[in-house]
Amino acid sequence: MSIACSLLKQNTPVFGRLNQGTLRRFMGMHSRILLVDDEEIVQVGITRYLSSKGYSVSQAFSLSQARSMIEKELFDAVLLDVKLPDGISLDLIQEITAKFNSTPVIVISGMADVSMAVKAMRMGATNFITKPME
Repeated sequence: MSIACSLLKQNTPVFGRLNQGTLRRFMGMHSRILLVDDEEIVQVGITRYLSSKGYSVSQAFSLSQARSMIEKELFDAVLLDVKLPDGISLDLIQEITAKFNSTPVIVISGMADVSMAVKAMRMGATNFITKPME
């Protein structure tokens, strides 16, 4: 089962799930999404799923790459992994929301950590989604 399909099955009170309803709540169809995750399999699965739903997806594999892309392009939403090779991404949430107040930041993480979810939400994240651990 793909990561994207597994993400769709999640629906707990603390953690959201990645589906078209979640995304539509924050933006329209054919929107540009920045996906920031260092795992290629996650990038491929989520990009494939979102592209099949009509979204345009740009990929970044690190915080520095994401920051560079955000400086050059305007995105309708950001899917942001917590742990990246060049640091923890929570500070980037505040940078994005300060610069683009209406851009939703959806945090994705391999750890179902309630305290991390609360911290991300307090820093401006719109939602927190856990990746399946297989």
